[in-house]
Amino acid sequence: MALKHGTPLVPVITFGEPDIYEQVDNPDGSRFRRCQEFIRKITTFAPIIPYGNGPLPYRRELTTVVGKPLPIKKTLNPTQEEIDDLHQKFTTELIAFFEEKKKLYIANHENTHLIII
Repeated sequence: MALKHGTPLVPVITFGEPDIYEQVDNPDGSRFRRCQEFIRKITTFAPIIPYGNGPLPYRRELTTVVGKPLPIKKTLNPTQEEIDDLHQKFTTELIAFFEEKKKLYIANHENTHLIII
């Protein structure tokens, strides 16, 4: 859509989100882990059971940072190669933005990295 409309993509990251919920323990071999793996094979994602303050998240500070827009050249009928190229470029920019800002918001920033799969 960004290519078709020439709309800039803006990197946005919210720091602190991993701290607002815990996840029910699911050690290897547990019934819950087997259920997760079964569902993952069918749907490509593994469900979790999050908890915080009951069903609500813990009260933690969240900080959202907004990066500079990545200009996009309008391409009415982008090829898959152009789409893949833009995706790679944006992913690279987003990771670099995270690496630049993480030291301001993450206590253990040396061992924290953004991994996009």
